[in-house]
Amino acid sequence: MKITIVYGGRGLIEDPTLYVIEKVHEVLDELRVKTERINLYEERNVISTMPASLKDSDAIILACSLEWFGMGGYMQEFLDACWLYGDKDKINTMYMMPVVLSTTTGEKDVLVSLEKAWEVLGGKVADGICAYVDDPVNFEMNRDYAKMIEKKTEGLYRTVNQKVATFPSSSTVIRNKVQKAKSLELTPQESEQLSKFVSDDAYVKRQKEDIEELAAMFKGMLDSGEDIETDISSDAMDLSDNYTPAKRETKKKSRRIEQDSVMEEVVSKKSVEVKEVVNEELPDTKPKSRQTSNRQKVKAQMIPKSFKDRFMKNYHPEAGFSAVYIITVTDKDQSMRIAVTPSECSVSATTEEKGDVVMRVSTAVLNRITIGEMTFQRAFMSGDMKVKGDFKTLRTMDQLFKFS
Repeated sequence: MKITIVYGGRGLIEDPTLYVIEKVHEVLDELRVKTERINLYEERNVISTMPASLKDSDAIILACSLEWFGMGGYMQEFLDACWLYGDKDKINTMYMMPVVLSTTTGEKDVLVSLEKAWEVLGGKVADGICAYVDDPVNFEMNRDYAKMIEKKTEGLYRTVNQKVATFPSSSTVIRNKVQKAKSLELTPQESEQLSKFVSDDAYVKRQKEDIEELAAMFKGMLDSGEDIETDISSDAMDLSDNYTPAKRETKKKSRRIEQDSVMEEVVSKKSVEVKEVVNEELPDTKPKSRQTSNRQKVKAQMIPKSFKDRFMKNYHPEAGFSAVYIITVTDKDQSMRIAVTPSECSVSATTEEKGDVVMRVSTAVLNRITIGEMTFQRAFMSGDMKVKGDFKTLRTMDQLFKFS
């Protein structure tokens, strides 16, 4: 059996909660229970990753100190992390014993808050310890209080050891039907990985910079009049009395017609280049039929022999810029490594997936990019290409390789 003790106070010497959890720790040691203590004030920078430490625990003790109002920031932040990143299936099987010591009024409210929070998470609540402490010294010297703490701890041990059933709670029903987490549906492993990213200040800062750069890029496109493919309707912000769903649908249809006309112009401009690619890569043998010829043209357009020459011919170096791009062609299960420097560009096959930017794209999309029908940025924004790495380096790729 393993029990985790989570202390949410500030670690002050006169805090009576420290005495209680030390007494609880002694009793659990006598019962040969493995215990782990987490001081949130010492681990405040990685509280988001704390729920991962509960994987092998059978029960948890949430101990907090009430100094003026409420349970305090550290304990609330820990419960938020359990709600956002915790393994709910594991929490459903865990017992929680609340420990609330107060030097002011309101300890009962905090006790109820802890119990209700754990029930909303789906866990089981055991009988806890709640007390008002006027003088910490007298509280620690009182033998009756010490015996009560021992009995409460022994009660927790019996509850966990015997897996005592608990009555159903309406909080659990409310959570399942109404109070759902406003987050992505992730597996426990993905939630744990996400909690590590959230606790990494450098990663969060970089993501914010990328979002700001995206906003600046789109703002520049709007100011310059550049066409941006988006599904957001401009009349979504139309708050006039004349706005109706029928008018909105009409505007959507007209916008689709305009987009189709633009795409037809792009296709017509690129038709000559596509034909050159087809003629270059088709075999010399004459097709047996028009249907066979069309199939070969489509195949040649979608799956060219090699992208190496295209990258080498269209490379435009930038002073002082060097990077390594890894492009994995998903339908071919092949990867190429593109290393660029201020003087040269090298393209080679690779099995590694380590680079400044790692991209996963199909042959058809990569072919459209390398004949100038689509940019790397647009492929990423449309979801046709998956990217991992620095967004600034990805943007630079469209400046380095100007396909036409």
